[in-house]
Amino acid sequence: MRWWYTFQLTNTYIDVNGVVEQINRITDNIISNYELIKSTERDWIKGYVFNVFKYAILSIKHPGFKEEQEWRIVYNPIMEQSPIIKNDICVVNGIPQQIYKIPLLDIPELDYYASIPNIIDRIIIGPVEFPWAVYKAFVEILSEAGVQDVGKKVFVSQIPLRR
Repeated sequence: MRWWYTFQLTNTYIDVNGVVEQINRITDNIISNYELIKSTERDWIKGYVFNVFKYAILSIKHPGFKEEQEWRIVYNPIMEQSPIIKNDICVVNGIPQQIYKIPLLDIPELDYYASIPNIIDRIIIGPVEFPWAVYKAFVEILSEAGVQDVGKKVFVSQIPLRR
């Protein structure tokens, strides 16, 4: 096992004890591979450890949300730029803001496949005030986008709306 063991970043639904367990694994790997670490460039180690914790902080999810199997997309153009993601200025709730747009289309020459039919596995609606109206809207929009078997992919959450 590599000393730089990282948090599993996809579908990481853990509580505080799980985070402590992951940090202990990293610590154990560092201790057992001390000689290798001594021979590794210091700046590389600092950068790698920084990224481990940065992505862990942004990716860990509470176990209560495991059923959602959500995606999180983390983009920081200062640290790394993408040829695909484009920035724009949009007004959100009356406030001009810089936003980043991910094109929902396929770009085979970049090995990028993000068209709606390719990325939708399922959608959970709610909790919202009018779940069935939202459900119908999503079914129609996804059908128009070419998603097959839409009725089997859109679900209404059974979690009640809290006020």
